[in-house]
Amino acid sequence: MTENKDFRILLLDNILINTEIIDTLGGKYEITDKLEQLNQYLDIVEFKILFNNMLIGLGHLGYTMYDLLKFYATGSSLPAGGTYGSETVSINWSATDFLASNWEMKNVNSSINIQRNIVSTFILDMIIEAIDSRFNPDSTFNPNQNRDKDTFTASNYLLENQKVPYMASSANFIKFFKLNRDSIIGKNISNAINTLELENRIPSEYLAIFISLKDDLKIFDLYDRIVDMEEDIIEYTTDSLELTYIKPLYYIQNYLVLYIIKYYVLSELLLRTLLDTQENQGISSNSEIYKINENRETTTENKVKDIAVYNKQNIINNNYNYDNALDNNDVGLKLNTDEISTLNGSFDSPIGVNLINYVYKIIKDMWLINYLLEKNSKFLLSENVIEINEQTQGSSIESEIALDVLNTKVENINKNILELNQKNLNIQKQYEKKRNMYYITIALVIIFIFLNIYVIKNNKFESLLTINIIIVIVILLTKFFTLIKKSYQTLVKDLNN
Repeated sequence: MTENKDFRILLLDNILINTEIIDTLGGKYEITDKLEQLNQYLDIVEFKILFNNMLIGLGHLGYTMYDLLKFYATGSSLPAGGTYGSETVSINWSATDFLASNWEMKNVNSSINIQRNIVSTFILDMIIEAIDSRFNPDSTFNPNQNRDKDTFTASNYLLENQKVPYMASSANFIKFFKLNRDSIIGKNISNAINTLELENRIPSEYLAIFISLKDDLKIFDLYDRIVDMEEDIIEYTTDSLELTYIKPLYYIQNYLVLYIIKYYVLSELLLRTLLDTQENQGISSNSEIYKINENRETTTENKVKDIAVYNKQNIINNNYNYDNALDNNDVGLKLNTDEISTLNGSFDSPIGVNLINYVYKIIKDMWLINYLLEKNSKFLLSENVIEINEQTQGSSIESEIALDVLNTKVENINKNILELNQKNLNIQKQYEKKRNMYYITIALVIIFIFLNIYVIKNNKFESLLTINIIIVIVILLTKFFTLIKKSYQTLVKDLNN
């Protein structure tokens, strides 16, 4: 790969509202501020930083990029021989689920429900499954004595960092996390654990684990950013949904922005799977990386731990150029030793086939999202741009473009009616002309017959012959002039064309 600007920046730059429109409106309308906020959430550089931080943080729990890919494709990243710490299989994501179709029903009041495009639930369910799949349900687990410590890496990390994931008076940490999933959904992690704390529903030991996962490992930063965008732009209440600018804003957020965020997630999965690292090239290296990501803002101690999780052989070799924003240290596909040796032996191996199937699912999901974005963008630009950018507060939104489209359709209908009437008139004239010619011909034939009868009766055979010759000549001349007329009309038509 050669260094290049990220294609997503060129594809999606200012997709919603450009600076010219913002300058024209002068920040007068609230929708303008909302659209600017949505544009900020589409910052691919910031998204990539948070995605990278999440991967590095999950790496401390023994969860790698390959595990994330496996979870997306199958709904489970459980290692061979592993068991779920919650002792229940996650059912919130499966092999048949696609991000493109991941919507939820939002209850507004007792009589109103509204569909919302959603991304945060996938991120949170992935984090829950990452911990769950590497968490030992046995509360007597001791990483210094247990031979399965490499399987239960989440439990191992927490215990080695003086955390208490097992409590006699409560379900273990991952059971508690899963039981409270629904109350966490829709809130950033700080607000969620604060609510649990205020309601006395979280033990202090588990609160300390959440804070550590958030502040030390930074695995919730991407989730927090996405859920803030989903919840803060539109307030899903009865009064808020009646505001004039909410309908176009709802359309933009749910039918454009959140599909773009989903596209970001999928493209990160795809790029980090396909871009070269020393590891997936079969090159072994233990060279340390002094700065995995300068935007992680962790302590020196944690940076050393980061290096222990990902080293030079796991870093993408020729990354997209971000003006050194990431110091070119994005982590790529990381496999364990057995997986590397199996894959290098043959790409027809089970892990090679799995990778192909995983990537194929990403491509299908991305194709569908790209298709939906194209259709939704065309609708927005063709029908609603005036509706969005020329509203007035406190009054109904008027769409000049919609009115113009309607007037054009009416004019076309009227034009078609006039053309149809003209065709009917021409057909009527042709009919009347042919009918009159028919009557004239019948009359002439009758006259001719009586004339012949009269000549025969008076024995004037020479006159009869003369009359018939004259009639034949008249018919031939008429046919001749008709052919000349048709030829002339054809020639004129050809010249006009």
